[in-house]
Amino acid sequence: MFDLDIELDPMTNRVYLGEYYNLSFVFLTNPSSAFANFVSGIHQGLERLSKQFPWITGQVKSDRYITQQGIKYKIVPFQTALRFQVDTHQQSSPFDFKSSKDKGFPMIWINGHHVPIHMFSSDSGPFPVMELKFTIEKGASILTISGHSKVFDTTGLCMMIRMLAKACRQERLTSLEISAMENHAAFLRNNNKMQRHKRVPVTFVPDLLLPQTTSFQERNIKWALFSFDRDVLQYIKDKGMSSDSPAQYLVDTDKALTAFVLRNICCARNDRVEQGTTVKCFRTVDARKAQAVNGEYLGALQHMTCTSFINPSAIPIGRIAMDIHNASSPGLLSQDVAQYVWSKGREYDNPYFNSDAIFNPSLDVAIVSWARVECGSPEYMFQPNWLVWCIRVP
Repeated sequence: MFDLDIELDPMTNRVYLGEYYNLSFVFLTNPSSAFANFVSGIHQGLERLSKQFPWITGQVKSDRYITQQGIKYKIVPFQTALRFQVDTHQQSSPFDFKSSKDKGFPMIWINGHHVPIHMFSSDSGPFPVMELKFTIEKGASILTISGHSKVFDTTGLCMMIRMLAKACRQERLTSLEISAMENHAAFLRNNNKMQRHKRVPVTFVPDLLLPQTTSFQERNIKWALFSFDRDVLQYIKDKGMSSDSPAQYLVDTDKALTAFVLRNICCARNDRVEQGTTVKCFRTVDARKAQAVNGEYLGALQHMTCTSFINPSAIPIGRIAMDIHNASSPGLLSQDVAQYVWSKGREYDNPYFNSDAIFNPSLDVAIVSWARVECGSPEYMFQPNWLVWCIRVP
């Protein structure tokens, strides 16, 4: 076991230790004889990766010592190897993945059974830095990799997963990959730690008619999934650039999409929302933008903006898009709300962090958008003939 005692500069200021980012890789079913080799290859890759980054074998602990900057956290020893669960019972999903591959595998098919971490909002632990689970389903198999939210952001977890894939293929990591991981994603306390944007927590308006619970269903948060083909995307982008602003060329597809969705949602509920009501739009940065920066894929759910509008249903799409663009400056971006608004529904309870960005599920809109990732990329090939069919963020 590695001798770990590393002080963390936490990536997140959430108060719960049991919060993780997860990434699920769906593979079409291979012959049953291939499963053992796949699992063995992942184990070997984890062993190689942990030699380069020993801290991924540890667990996150709080020493309960509160300073002006918040609670102190450390990475301490946990196990000699990363915890890797394998489930071959095929009892977690009633769906046949193979017969529905053309439907893109709806997100709801990746459920809590496929995720290795089951201790959200708990302080009992242990809380490993990373944990994996491999589940064999009817027509598909799913590998979910979880990273502790105080150690990784979503981009950092993706970086580590790509390096794990290289380790499984027995390829050497480059010095650039290693330095990027240490300096950008792990956020360990060292002299090379890069400066981050200020993080802005998002809180929820309590619903006095409901029990005080962390369930987002009970907080009346609704999901909607939008999908657009290329022609529609171009039409929406043209509408987004119809603003009379001289800087209209700055509006990209993602901001135009956000404006389009927000305006249409607000138009649809005009009959039950009073005139003059302020609606806040929470928006994540699109992975299509992240792909252009150092090849970091799946960068969505990492930054979030908050923009307020009065009667957005009466505002042109182009104007909404420009306001969203103006809210995207580095000083206003938040790195701390990935998956928070739409999956956890928890409130911050740390007196050292204040926020004006309060999400009211009865009025406000949170928009997550990302392009279809090239799942066949060799960066995510853990073993030959194991091509990723789709990637989901549970």
